[in-house]
Amino acid sequence: MQIKLNGSKPSLSQGQIIFISAIALLVVLNVAALFLYLLPELDSLKQAKQGVEGQKQTLESVRNDYTDEKITDEQLEKLTNRVPVVRDDSNNLIFFNDVGQLSEAPPTLITQSSGAEEGQSAETDAAGSGTVTTSFEVTVVGHLPNLLSYIDNLHHYERLYTLQKWSLTELTKETANQEYPDLYSHPFIKKDKPLLTLRMSIQAYYFPQFKDAFRKQELENGSEEQTA
Repeated sequence: MQIKLNGSKPSLSQGQIIFISAIALLVVLNVAALFLYLLPELDSLKQAKQGVEGQKQTLESVRNDYTDEKITDEQLEKLTNRVPVVRDDSNNLIFFNDVGQLSEAPPTLITQSSGAEEGQSAETDAAGSGTVTTSFEVTVVGHLPNLLSYIDNLHHYERLYTLQKWSLTELTKETANQEYPDLYSHPFIKKDKPLLTLRMSIQAYYFPQFKDAFRKQELENGSEEQTA
């Protein structure tokens, strides 16, 4: 018996070669399409996600810095007492006298100054911001602890004031009797203690630019109370 062994593989037909080539070409085209179209889209998607994360962080930061809570009537009253939105010069005069009584250092002179230049209005716009300032020259007389108390009460008063400058001058009994004959009628002024004069330049403020905003808040609060 004769057995013939043939180790060679059968050759591909022309049709098979064309078919395999077509498949290979499709694979190459798909890979090319992946790089040309899909990968840029993935990169854009990644950038979009980063943008969303950035916006979330910004939103969280804004939430930490601001609030949408409405101002209560009590808070509104404190704000307008601290920074009035309308002129209240008469209240300033009453205030300087009240602080004098509280500090046991009576005012002897209160003058609303005319400004830096001759004839300039006492009402000045601070750096064009809409904030209006009014300057006062105030003189009070008393014992040193009481004068220091006057300055302290000025800074802690509910109304916003700025003490621009001040000076202290000691008074002799003769000068006190001559210039302030009624001074010793106050029970807190002692004849056996040194007297001094405290002269101050004080600046008061009001904020007309916030008048409409506070008015709107008052109306909103009133509407909410009626609805409730």
